[in-house]
Amino acid sequence: MEHVLLMCNAPGREIIWQETQQLWARSGLPWPDISLGAIIGCGLTHFTRRNGKRDAGAARRFKILVSEAAFLVWRIRNERVIVNEGDHDKYPTVGEIRKRWKATISRRIRLDTQFLNRRRFGTRAVNLGLFRGTWEPLLHPGSDPPPGNWWASAGFLDGIWQRRPGERVPTGQPSHESVTFSQESA
Repeated sequence: MEHVLLMCNAPGREIIWQETQQLWARSGLPWPDISLGAIIGCGLTHFTRRNGKRDAGAARRFKILVSEAAFLVWRIRNERVIVNEGDHDKYPTVGEIRKRWKATISRRIRLDTQFLNRRRFGTRAVNLGLFRGTWEPLLHPGSDPPPGNWWASAGFLDGIWQRRPGERVPTGQPSHESVTFSQESA
C-alpha cells in the first residue's frame, strides 16, 4: 500500500500529490510531510490558528484532500494493473490525470454545497461555518470573505482551476466548471 500511494513511479501518483499540494498551498498553510501514517490518520489531524484555537476548516480540508488524493491514486493504479493488465498504451496521460483530480475535488465541493441543506439533511447537514472554513481559503485565497452565499451561484468554481501554459480547452467544452442548483441550501 505504501509503495502504491507514495513511491510508485507509474503515471498518476506523483502528479496527484503535486496537484494536492498546490491546491493546499492556496490556503497559505505549510504542506505537512505525507507518509502512510499521515494518509491513514488524515481524519485525526489538527491545525491551530495563530490565536491558539483549532482550525476545524483546515483539518477538514486536509482530510478531504488527502483521502481523495489517496483514493484516486489507488483507483488509477487498479485501472492500470487490473483493468488494463499493465498495457503501457492504456496508461493515462498527465492531462487525463489532472482532469480526473480536478473533477474529483469539484465533485466533492459540489456535494458539500448540497449537504448545506438543513431542511433535507437535518442534523446531518454540513455546518455553514465549517463549509466556509473548509473551502473559502481554496476558492478565494488571500481575499476578503466573498459576499453572500457565493456557493449558490453558477460558476463559483471558476477561479479554482488555473490553466497551465499551453493547456488548451477542448473545442465545444466550457473553460471552467460551472454549477447551478436551487436556493434551497443554507
